[in-house]
Amino acid sequence: MYFLASIPLYSSLSYHDLGTYFDLLPSLLINGSALLGQYLGIKIRNKITNAIFRKTILIIFNYYWFFIAD
Repeated sequence: MYFLASIPLYSSLSYHDLGTYFDLLPSLLINGSALLGQYLGIKIRNKITNAIFRKTILIIFNYYWFFIAD
């Protein structure tokens, strides 16, 4: 939803010379990586049980908060 809403936003900003394509690139990279993560999550979740999937996600989040979020 947010990705689709950003298309008219960036096109309007670039039309009125308020934004450049360099403003668009970080948004495209972030949205692209989010869509890739969702796709991979769906594929992985269909192959393993719910309990293993939840434990794996918990481990990933705990690793993130312990090492990266400081």
